[in-house]
Amino acid sequence: MKKVLFSVFGILTILLVTLVVSISRSEHQYSVTIRNLDTIEQLDDELNLLVLKLRYNLISSYDQLVNVESAIVLLRQQLDQDANALAYDGNSDIAWSLRLFDYQLQVKSDLIETFKSHNAVLKNFLIYAPPRIEEAMDHLAGQPQTDQQRRLLTQLLVEITGLRSRNVTSESVQQVNELLSSLGRIGQLDSIDERQKIRSAMDLSAYAEGYALQIDETARKILTDDSVRLAYQVSQAYSRHFERIQARAELLRNIFFALSVTFLGIIFYIGLRAQKNTRALEIANAELIQLKFAINEHAIVSATDVHGNITDANDKFMEISGYRREELLGHSHRLIKSNEHDTDFFRAMWRTIARGKVWHGEIKNRKRNGGYYWTSATIVPFLNKMGKPEKYLSIRTDITSIKDSQVQIDRLAYYDPLTELPNRRFFIEQLEREIRGANRHKTVLALLFLDLDFFKEVNDTYGHDQGDLLLKETALRLTQCVRDIDLVSRLGGDEFTIILTDLNHAALIPSTQRICRCIIDSLSQPFQIGSYEFNISCSVGVALFPINGQDPSSLIRNADRAMYAAKKQHAHHVFYSSLEEQAQGRGFDLSNALRHAILNHELSVHYQPIYDLQSGQLLKAEALLRWNNQAQGYISPEIFIPIAEEYGLIHDIGHWLILQVIAFLSQWNAAHATLLNVAINISPIQFERDIGRELRNIILAANLPPKCITLEITEGILLRRSEKMLITLKELRLNGIDLSIDDFGTGYSALSYLRSFEFDCLKIDRSFVKDMLQSEKSATIIESIIQMAQRLGIQVIAEGIETRDQYLALRKFGCDLGQGYFFAPALPEQEFANLFCKSEISQLSTLV
Repeated sequence: MKKVLFSVFGILTILLVTLVVSISRSEHQYSVTIRNLDTIEQLDDELNLLVLKLRYNLISSYDQLVNVESAIVLLRQQLDQDANALAYDGNSDIAWSLRLFDYQLQVKSDLIETFKSHNAVLKNFLIYAPPRIEEAMDHLAGQPQTDQQRRLLTQLLVEITGLRSRNVTSESVQQVNELLSSLGRIGQLDSIDERQKIRSAMDLSAYAEGYALQIDETARKILTDDSVRLAYQVSQAYSRHFERIQARAELLRNIFFALSVTFLGIIFYIGLRAQKNTRALEIANAELIQLKFAINEHAIVSATDVHGNITDANDKFMEISGYRREELLGHSHRLIKSNEHDTDFFRAMWRTIARGKVWHGEIKNRKRNGGYYWTSATIVPFLNKMGKPEKYLSIRTDITSIKDSQVQIDRLAYYDPLTELPNRRFFIEQLEREIRGANRHKTVLALLFLDLDFFKEVNDTYGHDQGDLLLKETALRLTQCVRDIDLVSRLGGDEFTIILTDLNHAALIPSTQRICRCIIDSLSQPFQIGSYEFNISCSVGVALFPINGQDPSSLIRNADRAMYAAKKQHAHHVFYSSLEEQAQGRGFDLSNALRHAILNHELSVHYQPIYDLQSGQLLKAEALLRWNNQAQGYISPEIFIPIAEEYGLIHDIGHWLILQVIAFLSQWNAAHATLLNVAINISPIQFERDIGRELRNIILAANLPPKCITLEITEGILLRRSEKMLITLKELRLNGIDLSIDDFGTGYSALSYLRSFEFDCLKIDRSFVKDMLQSEKSATIIESIIQMAQRLGIQVIAEGIETRDQYLALRKFGCDLGQGYFFAPALPEQEFANLFCKSEISQLSTLV
């Protein structure tokens, strides 16, 4: 009886193991079949692409086409073997799907053979027809010709040249036929041989014309065939069949499980528990060995203790990672950490498995040689009797090829292949996201629309290769002008866009102006492309959110209009239509109001003191323009100065400012024994007029020394390097007027300016001063500028000093002069005079 029970139980166990192995084999074969079908679909897409390339002469050999067809045939043959392995048994659903699929593959194969045949005819036409036509044309060229003959010969020559350089179409061949027929009717061909050449060329052309239509129709049929859809139907038929197999297997497994439990109970009651445990252990070990073998062939498996230290790793893990087993054991998975995922990612993963739950996800790991690979990972916790994890099992599948394909697809879909900048699609989607973010966080953003001036001339003169290199260099310069969080995109051609994000209302206009100046200055520099030097410029349009639009289409439309307005003015500066619209939204036109500001006595000059940081003396002042409009109140210079430049008002306002400063200095010299130097900011547009002669005449008329005036110029003026600008700067130096570079370090080629021009002082931009106590990099830049300038004999002025610590740090660095709210804001004339009359040393000592 005991032997019978053991025999029955053994038979049932063998059947159960066989069932499990069969199911595993079916699952594996099913995945192989589906993968083969996916590969057929991919090869079918590649086949279509090769047909297109052959049609449009992008490739000349049929080898690739033949190889892909052969690969599809081999995979189709494999499907029959897959069907047998999956217990196909003549399943009508699979058989019918395969029959339709075979028929469609044969249809497509016949179409491809027809395509190759017709395509060969067209290639033969390109080889043989033009020489015969040219021979006949050579004969006609030596004969007396009428105007009509000469015209036909010229057109025929153009068409022959075109046939050799472009794809043959029925229209192009038909044009040659018509010209040949017209020439045959008009020309007088003396020799039979020449007439035969023309007739032979006409026959070849007529033959090719018919085949050009047929090959396009054949290519269309190839590209629109149903092979992919039918392959999908085969895949679905296999899936349904496999589901039925799984259902039957599950039923049998449940039956065998119930029987096994019954016999285990019998064995328990008759005292064979020990033998049962031994047998179960043998079965489990056998299954474990089989499972381990199957997993080693496919999955990356590792076991870790509760602390995450690796206790075991399979061969696949070592093969993929490149580490030896002894290098992995005892270490955590940080050994293969790629830094692709942040701390929150791993914290969430550990939180999941620590609660005893299974975690699924994709992880990027690093190999021993420094390479990377992606895995689809499942981490299973093993719980103790208390329900707490005591170890973890990680099962991963290498998905690097899938990830690489996704990256390549995304790259092609969202990035411009020439400049590697985001393309129009990425730009539109990002602009929508930024608008939603700005609405959510109550911030603003700016959209810049750029178009290159004179780019078409470069393309037409030097070719598209040079034009492409110029576009790549332009993209590089644009990215260097913006912050890391800003987005530079290429819409197409020579059009670029920039999204300036995460701006508050106060920084919107200054930041936008600064970046626009940087772009214009950078692109006005010569481009050295190989042995050529190109000089271009750009037109920039700006639209502000939400002032000029609250959706992407409105912003793009307004920025585009602003760009064209700037281009029409032939001015290499930004046209701020947004500022005009903002002013109109507040109830008046700023440009018109600005025209009457001088007559209405709305403009005034304030003077900000400039102190000697070492001695504490008030030595200089900077003249700053202020506008207090009767209707609107105070308007920032950052708003009305760009409008004055845009509408041509800057010359009148600049001239008025110089007269006011000279009048103030005349009164000052009459009342004080100390000579005061006042700095005046000069717009780049003012250099279009003779500012040097104008300033000299005003100073001479007031009987003042030239040293009482310092002209502050931006790096944008120097970037233009025009002949008139160079003459003006030299004239100012000869007249004894001091020159200063404003906002030093924020533009390009600042060091080259110090070498090429003579300057008396330079101003360190307030952005460096603001960050110097928090940023070691800014502090190092400031200290380096001071040391360099002092060696060149140039005074250094730090602007934007707002705290005592900033003042003390600058003084320690040896900075000569400084200005800012820590000392005093810009003051009206009388308040500035009262401040000067006090003891500057004692005043500064009180401040510090």
